[in-house]
Amino acid sequence: MASKLLFLVPLFVVFSTGFSANTCRIGTVVNRQVNNQTYSFPTHWNESHSAPHLAADQSCSWVITVPQGYYVKLIMSGRINDSVGHFQTVDGNGNIVMTQHEIKEPYYFPSPKFTLIVNNEAPATFAFEVIWAPFPTAIAYDAGIGSHAHIVNITQDIFAAEFSCEISCSLLAFPADVKHHYTLRSVLIFSGNDFNGKYLTNLFQVYNTRTQMITPNTVIYIVNLEASGVLDQLLVQSAQYTQDLDPYKELSCDKTGSCSKFLGGGTGKSGLVYVGNQNQTLTSISMDQTATLSVYYGSQAPFFFYQTYNGSSIQSMLPLTFEGGYMTNYIVSSGKSTLTFTFSG
Repeated sequence: MASKLLFLVPLFVVFSTGFSANTCRIGTVVNRQVNNQTYSFPTHWNESHSAPHLAADQSCSWVITVPQGYYVKLIMSGRINDSVGHFQTVDGNGNIVMTQHEIKEPYYFPSPKFTLIVNNEAPATFAFEVIWAPFPTAIAYDAGIGSHAHIVNITQDIFAAEFSCEISCSLLAFPADVKHHYTLRSVLIFSGNDFNGKYLTNLFQVYNTRTQMITPNTVIYIVNLEASGVLDQLLVQSAQYTQDLDPYKELSCDKTGSCSKFLGGGTGKSGLVYVGNQNQTLTSISMDQTATLSVYYGSQAPFFFYQTYNGSSIQSMLPLTFEGGYMTNYIVSSGKSTLTFTFSG
């Protein structure tokens, strides 16, 4: 009997240790590892593993430094199991992202640093890995943006471009999958003509605002750090043709069925813009009778103007179909409106 008891005790110890929860602390500084080796918490974790247990009542932070000319890829996995805890990242420009569930969809950060913060009350699961890599240096092209907009397949390949606009640039993202657009995180936006300029944000955050980003400078540098093979698109326009639109949103919808977009405009103009090859059929519209809907096959410039419809009579003209293969702007002159489209072709 004694020998059986001695055999059982070590098994119990191994089982208990395997399921012990991790703890962490505030203020860990992590610099680039020798030979670009990865850094992970807990040690030796990588994305092929599931997230281990994190003990209750943890407050943790890591400051990850990024040398000039490098970027960091952050992969997190975990779940917060209480209502107040969170995972939080803060990049070098002060952009904050807070979540409670991470599924190994990467984040990307440029120099000089970013901060990762974890707080939880209930027991949770959590792990992360940091990978340093040099920026790609080849520029696909540089373009001056005037009345003709540029539409770029932005995440299909590793990509870098410099854009110069007459006043400033207007940016809108069109993900290939509106329900799963994490691939936009790998697209970083800088002021200036390379990645040494001031970092502004990434395209994932631009898309989540659901309106255009107007850049603070006339010259911007945009780089996609990872080829996803996904046909996400970026629309670059001169803000000269968009800055009077508030809000100005992408008409980016599921390619099947109908899609409704609300524009909460005031006394000024608001708009939707479509890029793609499908025909767009306006099946329903709610707008002030004193307002107008103007359609442009291109930017909001006289050369691209197609037609204006009055709010008092447009209902009797529906449905209206607009040809695909163009950038199409739908501009409402004033007031709140809701436009419903179907897509074909």
